[in-house]
Amino acid sequence: MQRSALFGLLAKAAVALACDIPSDTLSNTITEPFGVLIQNPAFPIVHDRYLNLNAAGGGDQHPYLSPAGVSAFDFVLNDGVIFQPSTGIRVVISIQVSVPAA
Repeated sequence: MQRSALFGLLAKAAVALACDIPSDTLSNTITEPFGVLIQNPAFPIVHDRYLNLNAAGGGDQHPYLSPAGVSAFDFVLNDGVIFQPSTGIRVVISIQVSVPAA
């Protein structure tokens, strides 16, 4: 089973432009390994690219979009938290945005 997940702003754009939102409630737990596919045709630079991980200082794994980083298709969802059992790492997706002054 493969699920799509998107970064903050990309999520809103993808929902508005490309996604069919399920009408039923999704589970907070997915035990089958999956990868994260970014889908947003309005932004070709990110469309149809997978979330990969790459080692950073201090043992952190930072998210990168393919082809950068190391493929990560072994995520599971445990009580709403994306987790990579092979490394014991919980995935934290953060975004920094600079909003221009009005």
